[in-house]
Amino acid sequence: MTDEVLANAFKKYGSFVKAKVVRDKRTLKSKGFGFVSLMNQDDYIRAMREMDGKYVGNRPIRLKKSDWVAKSANSKAIKKTGTNRF
Repeated sequence: MTDEVLANAFKKYGSFVKAKVVRDKRTLKSKGFGFVSLMNQDDYIRAMREMDGKYVGNRPIRLKKSDWVAKSANSKAIKKTGTNRF
């Protein structure tokens, strides 16, 4: 799985921002999970309904909401709506 393959699977959602496959720093092999950022809650809900359990490439994906929190420039925590971990 590549970032591009994952991104192509989620680009149909209008608020799609980014897809990232997490890789081992030494071997560069996928760790088997990644993140997809969607900024609109409706897109997030739709993606959860439509994509959970589907195949992307030859891999089935499981989606769950991430509890990741971004820090803004002024150090306030900003919860990213619709960031999915697969």
